[in-house]
Amino acid sequence: MVKDCGSHILGPNTLGIFIPHENIDTIFVEHGDRALGQGGGVAFIAQSGSVGVEALGYESNIGFGLRAFIGLGNKIDLDEVDFLRYFGKDPYTTCIALYIESFANGRSFLETAWQVAKTKPVIVLKAGRTTTAASAVASHTGRISGTDMVVDGVFRQFGIQRAFGEEQLCDAARVLSIVKPPRGNKVAIVSPAGGYGVMATDEIEMANIVPLAMARLSPETRAVIRGLMPPFASVQNPIDLTTKATDDITIEVISVLLKDAEVDIILCVALFAPAGMSDGLIRKLAGAASDAGKPIIVVLQFGPFTNSYISRLYDYGVIGFPSIARGVAAVRWLVERANIQSH
Repeated sequence: MVKDCGSHILGPNTLGIFIPHENIDTIFVEHGDRALGQGGGVAFIAQSGSVGVEALGYESNIGFGLRAFIGLGNKIDLDEVDFLRYFGKDPYTTCIALYIESFANGRSFLETAWQVAKTKPVIVLKAGRTTTAASAVASHTGRISGTDMVVDGVFRQFGIQRAFGEEQLCDAARVLSIVKPPRGNKVAIVSPAGGYGVMATDEIEMANIVPLAMARLSPETRAVIRGLMPPFASVQNPIDLTTKATDDITIEVISVLLKDAEVDIILCVALFAPAGMSDGLIRKLAGAASDAGKPIIVVLQFGPFTNSYISRLYDYGVIGFPSIARGVAAVRWLVERANIQSH
């Protein structure tokens, strides 16, 4: 009867929708609306509304640009394919993130996602991976969850990037919505602490279906960097600026790396404990990133000020994370996206 009138139903059992650009908000629980209210490019579609709003509320602490939040609920009419198709054509949407427990029409979803992924990243957190969790999905939604091995294979085949957890889903959406993918997978690391460079190298060289490589810096690049740093500093990749690091040296080293053809992407560890580091680095990093032509991902730590500093970076259009693991994961998301676009 509703369809006869040309209308559609969202839900039942939905938290509603939140679209900052249009000042539309029907969600009846706290959801970080003030932090997300400036809007952005991510369309976040969640079968479980609570998973979605809690994830967004947490992620908004470090900056998150939301185009729209959609709580699918039990999908009596509108489902993930409808919204994937809509936001795939929406000019304000730059990335689509989905939390899904079961698919209303798996074949239609895959075909639509493949078309959308040609122009916009599509990231999916598919819950119900284990046998017990799949039973919980059936209880929660009344639908059967697909076999995880099959899901994993077809996602890769159809250009869908897969997240394993709500933090990964939000992190991937943050970076893919505003950072252009690199030309290759070679990473240069800049850090004022050698230990962080070593940990980042471990993460980068760890086996993964999206392989990364440490960039081999040219002799010319190493010579220029050597002239900028103390004689005891390392000019190999990872580059250890030591505690003599300053805002200006950090930016100068990044500028040199950006000119090296062997470097596809830079991971900058920004620690503010060295005496020469200040919050002025935030604006300087933003300037370097805007002129780069190559992605710069920042790992930033400064005690209780960490989240606010990362949020300030985000306001400048630079993506930062509070840990090495999340920063390197962001690099992988970008490289995986580049691989999808090349096929």
